[in-house]
Amino acid sequence: MDDKLKNILKLKEELEKDLKKKGLIKKIEKRSGSGKGKDSISKELREKIMGFANILPEKSYSIFDINSQDYDADIESVKRTLKKFSAESRDLWKVNIYNGLIELLDGNFKVAFEKFKESDHFIGEYNAILSELYDGKNVAQEILNFIKQYPKSIYPYLLLLEYELSQGNSNQFSRILNILEKMSKVFAFVKDVYMKKKNEESLKFMIREKLFIPLIFLFNAYISGESPDKFQSKHTCLAFHKSYLKGDYFSKIPKYCVKGNMAVAAKSYLSGKEIDLDFLNLFAKTPEYKLFFGFYYYNKNEKDKAKKFFEDFENSVEFFEIHVKELKDKKVGIRQFFQFFTGSTIVKMGIFSALEKFENKDLFVHYYDSEMIRLLFSEKHCKSLYGEGNK
Repeated sequence: MDDKLKNILKLKEELEKDLKKKGLIKKIEKRSGSGKGKDSISKELREKIMGFANILPEKSYSIFDINSQDYDADIESVKRTLKKFSAESRDLWKVNIYNGLIELLDGNFKVAFEKFKESDHFIGEYNAILSELYDGKNVAQEILNFIKQYPKSIYPYLLLLEYELSQGNSNQFSRILNILEKMSKVFAFVKDVYMKKKNEESLKFMIREKLFIPLIFLFNAYISGESPDKFQSKHTCLAFHKSYLKGDYFSKIPKYCVKGNMAVAAKSYLSGKEIDLDFLNLFAKTPEYKLFFGFYYYNKNEKDKAKKFFEDFENSVEFFEIHVKELKDKKVGIRQFFQFFTGSTIVKMGIFSALEKFENKDLFVHYYDSEMIRLLFSEKHCKSLYGEGNK
């Protein structure tokens, strides 16, 4: 075993010990000896018990920064913590930021926008544009102006990522991530995951800095094949992806979850049940929607419609390849939406052409998945874009 790998394993062991104390990963060994006193309980654990997020006031001026500190925190605990910060702060601009974030998480985008504008601060401008994006406004020009104004900050490019996500376009993500990784090593790891590359150095950095825990365990499961059982989490996104990777049953999918609802629809369709086409239109701009309906119409022998959806999908992603496998179902291409698998035969050609060439075979389309970027912004992004309060 080389020294780099030894160092990574050592860092992982140290991190896992810390996370066991917080209850975020499964304990392997039983504790011995008598229970410890109240004073031994970590500050982080006390915060969790009281229903607060484990975040710092001076590092919590955006949802992205909140996610990086305590990804596992649910929306209500984040709001509760922000209210606490707001009550304790003596700086008006900070109060406006905290209160604006609370309104943002509640789906009150216009109120949030006003709060952020009142802060008269750079980070307030970032959050204000984000509020407009979630409110369905075209903020492309505002983002470009923001980039010109602050070209060496990560925040304009974070806006650009979320904007492209909202439009269903991921064909420029690697270019954006190339810019971001020069500013922060976090994005070197994110780019590796997005491009399905295993990089020991970027993983080592995330483990050492304890950023986006336990999301990095999920990311590592995708790129290394490591079991997702390594961690425990009730987080909406992580719980679904853990079930997806294991091929388990998943429940309690919120209506704003892109991957989850496409998975539910795929299972229903494969079992012969009717699916709610009108509801799925909520996700019409996403690559997942385009890919699903390409296969949906191909299976219905409506090939012109299928071809159009496949072309739209192919134009919206940076890279894709097709894994060919034996067909076990009556419908081709549907199982991949709720069960991860790979095939021994890999081809690089158009999806429609592959379907015509490999008759009576199942296809799994592997691609640079925008969900890996979506996960960075967590369920807060999807709730804001697709939640009931925004439609």
